[in-house]
Amino acid sequence: MATRTTRSSNEHATSAASAAENGTGPPLAGAELARQQLVLAAQSMAHWCRTVERFQQAQQHLAQRASLLHSQAADNLRKATSPMELASIQGTLLVYQWQEGARFLQELMVVGASAGREGELPDVDNAADNPAAAAAQAATNAALSAAGPMVQAWQQLFTPPQDGERPH
Repeated sequence: MATRTTRSSNEHATSAASAAENGTGPPLAGAELARQQLVLAAQSMAHWCRTVERFQQAQQHLAQRASLLHSQAADNLRKATSPMELASIQGTLLVYQWQEGARFLQELMVVGASAGREGELPDVDNAADNPAAAAAQAATNAALSAAGPMVQAWQQLFTPPQDGERPH
């Protein structure tokens, strides 16, 4: 009985080895599973790196806008001639900081939302293949560009008039 079991298991091992050589056996399925897991890990890492890059871009944009804003405020403070102008410039700077903080948070939310979508969709960076992503990006761009005139209006409201100009 033991001989029969040994011969049966040897025949099974031989057939499994020949199936592995032909590419139809379980060892190949394990290799395919490992390959798929490696592909998934590489895709996840690429997705994570793209998300970090987008967060860094949002931070860089914030720093650039803040730098420009503070340099303009410094110029206006140098030109100020009265305490009321100084207070006005400082108030304007405070309002801009609140606006920039809100804009930065909005950019971070867009990055976070696109990062979540990217894991589900094949390619969100290609707007031609993904009309929903293109529409969301267009809406975000419109909202961000719509804030520009509002910021300019606030700036004109709090900026002291130049020589020869009428106050608003």
